[in-house]
Amino acid sequence: MVQYSSDEIIAAAYLSRTSNDILVFVEDTACMNMYVKLIKNILGDHIQLNEVFQMQGKTNVIKACKSLNRVPGKAHLFIVDGDLERLHKGRLTRHKELYWINGYCSENILLEENAFIKVMSSWMNNTSQNEIANTIDFTNQIEKIENAFGDLFILYAIEMRLKTGLQTVKHSMHHLCNIIDTIPNPCENKIRQRYNSLKADIIAKSSEEKFENAKQTVLEYLEKSNLTPIQFISGKDYIFPILFLHVVKKCGYKGKKDTLKADLAERISLEKDAGLKNAIKRTYRASQSAS
Repeated sequence: MVQYSSDEIIAAAYLSRTSNDILVFVEDTACMNMYVKLIKNILGDHIQLNEVFQMQGKTNVIKACKSLNRVPGKAHLFIVDGDLERLHKGRLTRHKELYWINGYCSENILLEENAFIKVMSSWMNNTSQNEIANTIDFTNQIEKIENAFGDLFILYAIEMRLKTGLQTVKHSMHHLCNIIDTIPNPCENKIRQRYNSLKADIIAKSSEEKFENAKQTVLEYLEKSNLTPIQFISGKDYIFPILFLHVVKKCGYKGKKDTLKADLAERISLEKDAGLKNAIKRTYRASQSAS
């Protein structure tokens, strides 16, 4: 992928200013239309939004936001993933135009049962809404994932706080699941082995005392953040891939994973992140005042 500097991306935003009522900058490098559809879902189709600008990483988004290099007469919104930073850092970089997703990543905010039902109704068009809901079995699927991976992601936050350099989220979810009828099912034994092995490695690279101190801090940050496992477990790497394969098998969904993300973005109420909804609306109001 070609890498562009923050200034080059801001310049591209300037050139396309007439086709975008607001200028939105994200760290994602794929599924641009998910954000476009999400924003139009919140503001309505009357908004002119042709694209969002992909900054190729959180650091670039924050740097661009701090630079104050702006397109005159346009309202700007910079969106970054929460990842596990609320759990291992506590305090986040703040700026009035910078918004941290209230969860691990953008995929987490798509996890609404009603949105899944609405999307799957197009693929199960002779099935009642109640039957579709029963087929998706959303609550049970989410609870199973939360119970399986919640403690592991708290351990990942501990590692990130101690900066031991060990692999965390990038350890594939597929290594921790058994495939049953084409669907990944979290395996308790594999997850326990992964947890115990990683914990031992973290302690070996730090110390038992540092581990316990970091654990206490992470748990305190978790309590303050009010995040639930569905929010701090990676939607991109863990939750969404499981749910995607689940609806492919159970509901006959035949679209691609990114297509499902965009379809959900059109239908969510943003119940998982009311702050993002408010930030989008606030940015649009600012654009109307500036024009």
